[in-house]
Amino acid sequence: MTKTRDNCALPCGAPAGGRRHRVTLQERATGVDADGLPNGDWGAVASVWAEVSPLRDRELFNAQQVQPRTTHKITLDYRPGVTHAMRFLFGTRILNIGSIINPMEANRTLEILAEEKAT
Repeated sequence: MTKTRDNCALPCGAPAGGRRHRVTLQERATGVDADGLPNGDWGAVASVWAEVSPLRDRELFNAQQVQPRTTHKITLDYRPGVTHAMRFLFGTRILNIGSIINPMEANRTLEILAEEKAT
């Protein structure tokens, strides 16, 4: 059962725990177009509540030691099946998945280090 925040600055229906951003997890559609070429369209897998934070200072430096172009950290409830081939749509912004971290292998949350794609 998801808990929601009452009378707070979070969006209506946002779960407790500080996840205030609605993001869409996407993956590439499989199949081919009319010319027989691979279809490069992205399709929605799920819309989830997350905390999207730009990295700064020491956190940015440390993250870039693992993934050089990391710009954001996305924290969400654990979801099986999230892969590096997926991405997040955050409003009109695209965040490509770099690293997927399951803290303490507890299957409670995922911490995603991502790179914002220039548009």
